Amino acid sequence: MNKRLISEIGNLVDGKLSAPEIEKLVRFMNRKSLKGLEEDREAFFKHLAREMRQEMKELAELIVEFKRDFQSRIHPEITELRTTYIPQAADQLEGIIESTEQAANRIMDNLEGMQRLTEEAMEALAGVRRQLVEREAASGPQARGEAQDLGGRIDSLRQSLERCLLLIGDSFEKMSFQDLTGQRIKRTIDLVNLMEERIQKTLLSFGLKVTEKTYNPEISGEDLASTVEKKLSDLRGPQRPGQGLNQADIDKLLARL
Repeated sequence: MNKRLISEIGNLVDGKLSAPEIEKLVRFMNRKSLKGLEEDREAFFKHLAREMRQEMKELAELIVEFKRDFQSRIHPEITELRTTYIPQAADQLEGIIESTEQAANRIMDNLEGMQRLTEEAMEALAGVRRQLVEREAASGPQARGEAQDLGGRIDSLRQSLERCLLLIGDSFEKMSFQDLTGQRIKRTIDLVNLMEERIQKTLLSFGLKVTEKTYNPEISGEDLASTVEKKLSDLRGPQRPGQGLNQADIDKLLARL
């Protein structure tokens, strides 16, 4: 490459420069060329570094903005769901069970009273019917006719009372719906309580991770997961005095999100 360049320069200067002078000129041009390449390369990497810094800055701003948005909007809604709406739903369902149970018990008491009064009325009618038969046997034709007519009315009334007893018995059977309804609502309450527990665990896990990462930025992902799981396990099962997390600890963790 240099020989060709020396030859071309020699032709251009037409013998005005000696061979050593031409070689010096070529070396000078090579140094300038290399220096220019280095400067271009350095400028390229500086520009690339500036672009990367700007991109990282924008990414960091997005993360901060996301966290701020989560704190100001998402977290309060989830917390309100856990602390207000789910407990209220469970309380309302429990109130429904209590109300339906009280109403069912009151209806059962009323039906039992109606059944008892109907049975007493039937016994009284049976006694009147027996007395009427006895008088009919000892009376004349006109009295027997009146007794028979009255006996027919008594029999009709007795049949009506028997139908009342059948309806009361059927009502007793139908009142078993309260047990089935109570069981279904109880399962719904269990589901609501499970949802509350899962949401609380999710919030606590997130809060613990943020807290641990804040106080120990160098902690590894594996150690962070292990630490959070250990603290979450303190919330489960019986706890000794002075150990585990109480409700105040939980509220503090949630407040730090």
